[in-house]
Amino acid sequence: MAGVHRATVDKVLHHRPGVSDAVRSKVQRIIDEVDYESNILGKALKYQKQKIVIAAVLLEVDALPEIKRGIESAYQDFKNFNVEIEYYIVKYGEVGEQADILALLAKKECAGVIVSPMYHNLIQDAMKLLHQANIPVVTVNVDSYAQIDRLCFIGQDMEKAGAVAARMMDIFLHHRGRVAIIGSSDELLSVKKRELSFRRHLAMQRTDVELLPSIDTKENPVLAFSETLRVINQYGPNALFITGGCVPEVCRAVKVSGREDLVIICFERYPEIEAFLKDGMIDCTISSDLVLQGYESVKTIFEFFMYDRQPKQDAIYMPIGIVLRENL
Repeated sequence: MAGVHRATVDKVLHHRPGVSDAVRSKVQRIIDEVDYESNILGKALKYQKQKIVIAAVLLEVDALPEIKRGIESAYQDFKNFNVEIEYYIVKYGEVGEQADILALLAKKECAGVIVSPMYHNLIQDAMKLLHQANIPVVTVNVDSYAQIDRLCFIGQDMEKAGAVAARMMDIFLHHRGRVAIIGSSDELLSVKKRELSFRRHLAMQRTDVELLPSIDTKENPVLAFSETLRVINQYGPNALFITGGCVPEVCRAVKVSGREDLVIICFERYPEIEAFLKDGMIDCTISSDLVLQGYESVKTIFEFFMYDRQPKQDAIYMPIGIVLRENL
């Protein structure tokens, strides 16, 4: 109908380069007019013998087990389509290793890549290689800082999460007190956004809450413990705001210090965090359903690959939950 080669239509359908704007517009107009969709049965038959490989490049942080559980749940739903998940687990801070893995995946045939990217130019350059290879990328839990190189982000709305945390902290402290922020370095940009939003929204409220110098734990349990203990002894805060992981180590330092009266607000609800909520060590956690993040990341790539279905939004945000001991 368009008077072009089938390969040209395929490029338009899958948003690949190599087609002039005029031809792309002509083919797309016909696609829209006839409401064309790919033959799903044909694709399914094609991939009965050829695996649909989805690579998951995840960070070795506290969120990993829950995200992986969601990925495995999605795998159970889609495995009859011959889907296979390849895991690549990277230690936090190993920027070069994560960049090398992403660059290697750009040379492989895979349906898509799920990644929790660290904030570094090497990572961004590697993600561009995936983009140039027409391999869709979904960022999960933490986002990249250049949105053009990914299909979408799936995770928490960090801006809103920080605002919610600021409001809850003000309530728990009765508008007065000293807060130490315990977080991760700039390598986890999305987590840093929680802190920046918390600071901004707390400043907007009529409150006498004072913010103490923040701690960079580098997602290292030993460092988190020692630095938390140091800040408690040096500054005598009334509250701790934990923006990232290492929550158990922070709570252990609080117990050692004897300051179990401290207000503690953190994020997510791993089994350890739920236990601390039950015994009153943690006052509030702000959750975003990590299992659902893992599930949706696989589902998004599968639907894009199999049905040519674009995500409806650039960012798919999980519902923000305020979890207290009373509503566990």
